[in-house]
Amino acid sequence: MLQIVKNNSTGEESEYSHKVSPFEAETNISNLQNFEIDEVASERWSNQHQTLEALNFQAHMNIQNKRDEYITSGMLSFDKIGLLIHELLVIEVWQSKVFPHLMSDINSEISTQIYFVLFHEATIVNLLEVILAEKSAVLAADELLVELVDYSSRKIAYLCAWEEADDVDTKNEDKSTILKKILERGDREIMIQNKKQLDFSIAISVLSILCSITDQCAELPISVLTRILNTNNMLPPLACLISRSPWLKRKDGRGIRVFENGSWKDGDPEALSKSEAQVWLCLYNMLMEPTCQQKYDFNDARKEAVLGLRPYLNERLFNQLPILPDLLRHLEQLSITCVPNSSIQGGLLVELVPEMKLKIENRTDWKELAKKTISFLKSENGDQRINRAKKLADLYNLDDMEMFFDDPKCAGCGKIAANRCSRCRNEWYCSRQCQVGSWKIHKPICDLLSKDKNKN
Repeated sequence: MLQIVKNNSTGEESEYSHKVSPFEAETNISNLQNFEIDEVASERWSNQHQTLEALNFQAHMNIQNKRDEYITSGMLSFDKIGLLIHELLVIEVWQSKVFPHLMSDINSEISTQIYFVLFHEATIVNLLEVILAEKSAVLAADELLVELVDYSSRKIAYLCAWEEADDVDTKNEDKSTILKKILERGDREIMIQNKKQLDFSIAISVLSILCSITDQCAELPISVLTRILNTNNMLPPLACLISRSPWLKRKDGRGIRVFENGSWKDGDPEALSKSEAQVWLCLYNMLMEPTCQQKYDFNDARKEAVLGLRPYLNERLFNQLPILPDLLRHLEQLSITCVPNSSIQGGLLVELVPEMKLKIENRTDWKELAKKTISFLKSENGDQRINRAKKLADLYNLDDMEMFFDDPKCAGCGKIAANRCSRCRNEWYCSRQCQVGSWKIHKPICDLLSKDKNKN
């Protein structure tokens, strides 16, 4: 995901130029439009993807530099939050229904374009993270939150089932053999690897969105609250995440690696990670808010799952999240009471159906749509590809944005890097070994970006 920080050791605010000015943002936001799934990967769709990515970047810049967040204001003024949710669901359905039919046709000629289609989901999630941090944005989404809650539930289920596998089998093999295996990967294998990394990063980011939604439990529509608590029964999966901690990796020997802001970093075993804190806040909101206590349909299995949180509530957490002792007291009280039954009431309960996703999925010609996408991508001539690359190079111009980023990380191993790709100047490496190991993955975008630089 996108991370922007001030490059100023004194802590003073750095001056920066707008990637998207307030006037440009207003124009761009007002011109955003819903695209149907047939248009995904088309030129018009790609242009809007670039617009959304620029707005996403600017929104993060505004937050980091404590400036007026006019991207969120614009999205609210032009009532575009529903559009973002629709875009998110379109790309999710595209990935599940269309992308599998593309796998047999993936090659270096079109793999970059397909990856940027997949990356569109990350762009929307990143942008919603910023926008929904505002209470007014959450409440403005109203019953459309039903769609977003269902989406979040699917991502949390993904995290609960997450199993990380090594990229290559490196057991008892020397470095030259490992590098050879990496270089022998085909385009399809590389795409699968990249998608898995992207899916995990997106799912972690969704925790922030769910935290923002549950912060407003007391004011959410009953249909949304019911969807969170009972239809999707999100308390047990969140409790599962606390026990599994997919955002942590144990290093050989001592120490841990923590997944934050889209990459794995060395972490402090005693420090509370951002993702874990967000899960605890979601649990606190859902268990301690009186409205949720009244609506949650407890049973013995759900009670057991929630009470399983008690061993994880300790002084280390209390010192970093001072609200958690109240949660522990609530759980201890729950453990000695009968299963509450206050939510079961007489009367008719009308539940909202997530119509938006159902409408997107209401077709059967997924193979034909995949063929149409491949045909379009392969029909682009050299000039069209260079023009697309130029737009991407302008959007991800690191020379203009370097002052807002942490120290560059190696694309191969994630360590601090000092060497930049001499062709495209968009990727960093700590060593020649990591550069060689990552070359087959980096080559398609490097070719596109370096062609554009050479042309200019």
